Amino acid sequence: VFSVARDAVTRARNGGGPTLIEAVTYRMGPHTTNDDPRRYRSESEETDARSRDPLRRVRYYLERHGAWDPGWQEKVDETAAANLERAVLLAESLPAFERAEIFDAMFEELTPQLRAQAGGGA
Repeated sequence: VFSVARDAVTRARNGGGPTLIEAVTYRMGPHTTNDDPRRYRSESEETDARSRDPLRRVRYYLERHGAWDPGWQEKVDETAAANLERAVLLAESLPAFERAEIFDAMFEELTPQLRAQAGGGA
């Protein structure tokens, strides 16, 4: 990731424009509270993925370079939790959409299938 991001920054600074970086990683947890990944993942698969966890790897990197400590991490976690709480409160304070408004709020332009389902033709 570092190498790809460095190349993208260099390209942008040299007038090459923006770069889309697709960063694919392993989903460590379940999809939802109703999901049990143990049904379709082996223990060895998860162990292997945890050994390559980018969050752990960056933490270890920061520790080795003196840029991480537990107090700093606690402040980061507290700030993130407070931001999340504010976002949830804001989202919950918004008026609920009427049934007919839901797809219009989700899509800039309805897909032909959704348009047909809404009665607007294909």
